[in-house]
Amino acid sequence: MKQNRLFIFCCCLLVFMATSVPASPGRFAYVLRYDHDDKGAHEFLVKFDVNKDEIVRNIPLPLNSGYNNFLIDEQVGCFIAKYRTPWRYGREVLYFDPEKKKIDTFISFKDLWGPRYMILTEKDLIVEVRGNDESRLKSGIVFIDRKSKKVVKRLFIRENEPSFSQANINDLFFDGKNLLFFSSFYIMKDKNNNIDFSKDAVGDVYVVDVRKKEIVKILNIPHDYKTIDGVCSVGDKVYVAAAAKGERSLDGWVPPNEELLVYSFETGKLIKKIKIDGHPYKLTCDQSVGKLYVQHMDDKVARNTVEVIDIKTDKVINRLKIPSQLMFSVVKPGKMYITVGKMMLTPSRTAPALLVLDTKTDKIIKKFPGAYYGISEDARH
Repeated sequence: MKQNRLFIFCCCLLVFMATSVPASPGRFAYVLRYDHDDKGAHEFLVKFDVNKDEIVRNIPLPLNSGYNNFLIDEQVGCFIAKYRTPWRYGREVLYFDPEKKKIDTFISFKDLWGPRYMILTEKDLIVEVRGNDESRLKSGIVFIDRKSKKVVKRLFIRENEPSFSQANINDLFFDGKNLLFFSSFYIMKDKNNNIDFSKDAVGDVYVVDVRKKEIVKILNIPHDYKTIDGVCSVGDKVYVAAAAKGERSLDGWVPPNEELLVYSFETGKLIKKIKIDGHPYKLTCDQSVGKLYVQHMDDKVARNTVEVIDIKTDKVINRLKIPSQLMFSVVKPGKMYITVGKMMLTPSRTAPALLVLDTKTDKIIKKFPGAYYGISEDARH
């Protein structure tokens, strides 16, 4: 009897290990940093101990390579999405091996551009890509087997629809189990079969079962909401951020959206609208404290407010004054890294820095001066 129980326990343990998300030893994060000195500009991949909030290592990177997204794995290595090169969109995902202390190419896409957002599962690296000049509809996600480094599935979202001229993905969210959510960006064709620049970008939210590698649901967003971006799922609720709402005026102005949309995953219906500031952008959730953070972005106006929403009541419980936020990442339960300051089109009078936020108290507990951007994400969060 004891042997049978032991056998059953071992089987259950194996099933749990096979279905759980990666777990890395310790708590570390990688952050991209730009430096300028007498010798010119430099880029570094900076490794942080997030328990102590201390810099562990600075890894030099080739300059002007357009690194966009980072993922930490079980070996505390780092996947690096090379989104741009000095002369074109990128086609590569790199990997920093902490034992070899070396950066190598993990995979290179010959026919696709722009690996930006990435998600890590137990077996796969999932990368957002977009089509090239010949086929702008070949945009979607690519499943890469982490052991063989081979593409095992390509999932394009609007590949065979003649009324579309372009379809991209704006954001990815993984629930840490088996569902991947992503927001989309559509541009339609006009009556002459050309890109219709008079129409604003609309989109929907797709849900992918990462085990089946199939789209299992589409949440249709009303087309009066423009530029669908941030998406986050908590239980049955799916939060969706749309930057604008309404029709474009003759002078080219589109009214900002001031609502965070809440959908039911089960029914696919819009169930709630939460009043927020204009131009919502990215969404970051720390479920350990039951809070959703709403980031705002506007190329013309400095956005210095972040709403904190209680995910149980869907009420705004706090507004944080954080100037010109660039990126948020929950690096461990109860702690978030935030990059701030001017970068490219982001207007700000604040010196760039990396902030450490205690999400239990919503207080900044540490600050690292410097031009930081691109914080590694962890599939567990």
